[in-house]
Amino acid sequence: MTNDDKRNNSHSRLNKGISPVLGTIIFVLVAVAVIGTISFIFLAQDNYNTAVKKTTELVGNKGKEQISVVQLEEAKLQIANEGPATSRIIGLVSADDSTGNLSLEPLNLALPSAQKLDYTIPGSTAGGGLGNGKMGLLTSLGNIFWADSNHCRTNPFQILQ
Repeated sequence: MTNDDKRNNSHSRLNKGISPVLGTIIFVLVAVAVIGTISFIFLAQDNYNTAVKKTTELVGNKGKEQISVVQLEEAKLQIANEGPATSRIIGLVSADDSTGNLSLEPLNLALPSAQKLDYTIPGSTAGGGLGNGKMGLLTSLGNIFWADSNHCRTNPFQILQ
C-alpha cells in the first residue's frame, strides 16, 4: 500500500459523511413513532375491553333487578326489592290510558335487597288516583316496574306482608 492510498484511506475514515448520522436519527424517529402508535392501539383496546365489561355487567344487573309495586291506597305505593342487589329508583312514571300521555316525576330512592318501602305519591302526581292509567317505577338501569292497581280496587286497606 502506498502513502497516497494510506492517506486517502485515513481521510475517508475521518470524513465518513453525514449519511450514517441522518440514518440513525431517522431510525430513532421511526422507532419512537412505532412504539407510540402501538401504545396508543393497546390503550384504545384496553378502553374498549373495559367498556364492554361494564356494559355486560350492567345488562346482567338489569336482568336481575326485581321490584314489585303494589298500590295500597289512592296515593300510596308499596315497593319491594326482590332482587339480589340494591336498586336505585329514579322516577315515577304515569301513563294515562285515555290520552296516551306519559309523565315522569323524578325520584331518588335507593332500595336495598329484600327491603320494602311505603311511598306516598305527591298530590300533583296522583291526580286523585290512577283512574284509567297506570303507574310504574323507573330504575337507574332503565327498567320500568308497573304498579298492580287491582289490589287497591279490591282490598283498599289491606297491607301486604
